[in-house]
Amino acid sequence: MEISAGMLLVVVVVLFSAAAVAAWMALNRLRARLGDLDSRIAAFAGRADAQSDGLGAVMRQLNRSVVTRVDLLAEHLTSDKGPDARAQLARELEERDFFVDTLSEGRIRPLHLPQLFPGIEAERVEIGAIDPDTKHPNQVDMLYVCAIARHRRARRVFEFGTYLGRTTYHLALGEHVERVYTLDLDPAGAYPSGLKIGRAVRAVHERDLQGYFYRDTPVADRIVQLHGDSRTFDYRPYAGQMDLVFVDGGHTYEMVANDTKHALSVLKPGGVVIWHDFAPKGRDVATLAREFARERSLFWIEDTSLLVLIDGVDAVSYEAPTPVYSRTVIKPD
Repeated sequence: MEISAGMLLVVVVVLFSAAAVAAWMALNRLRARLGDLDSRIAAFAGRADAQSDGLGAVMRQLNRSVVTRVDLLAEHLTSDKGPDARAQLARELEERDFFVDTLSEGRIRPLHLPQLFPGIEAERVEIGAIDPDTKHPNQVDMLYVCAIARHRRARRVFEFGTYLGRTTYHLALGEHVERVYTLDLDPAGAYPSGLKIGRAVRAVHERDLQGYFYRDTPVADRIVQLHGDSRTFDYRPYAGQMDLVFVDGGHTYEMVANDTKHALSVLKPGGVVIWHDFAPKGRDVATLAREFARERSLFWIEDTSLLVLIDGVDAVSYEAPTPVYSRTVIKPD
């Protein structure tokens, strides 16, 4: 059969088109592979950075543990409390060991505040947010909580645990805040069964001091005081509405686990959850954090008692900026 020039041209065009399509598809596959490779390299670099951050924090905590052991041993040798002193020594050493082990798992990434929230140094928070009565070595935890809320331009905030309302008040002072919902037990009601109520909380209730700091202030109308047991409270009206949630209520494992579950239920996509009392002495908080971090990695603001979850941000692969005060900057090799 004789093939005409027109038919030959069609065949050539078809073959050329097929080759072009095949080349285009191969190029796209190559691009996809290169993109995947770039992502893997970035993730590997992020994990390496996270491991470096974690290793540094573990080493610092181990050093502190050595100092703690020496101090506690010296106190024990000079104490006349006998078995009580030995029990306290053993407990505090075990708590520090558990805390170091928790960090060693690598799912809780230690960073300084400006590394996690670049530019937060420019935020202004009233010095009254500092709690001088805290039992933590660093007394500025609540100032940091308020600074994070302002840096994130949080409009709606949910707080577990009102107490005197110091943090509540300073959260409400934020320029962008519309509402701060703060949940605590009703001082006028009976205490729910199964809850461990500390003496300080009982005293605040008995003396009508709950929310003391925000009463009769210009921002009191921004604060909604909620009362109830956080285990049975109805969170449905607040579901998915909160830009920031601060978990600082009951500190037993059961309560922290309960409040964490409900904190996630009221959080908006992209929102922030902050937990207080992540420290060697906060064994139950550390236990819950260790378990939770195996599913969703967390940040620890180093030298504080604050744990942070930023929804949608993986702590392990997060590319943290190098602060100007880093030894790699001011003391290069």
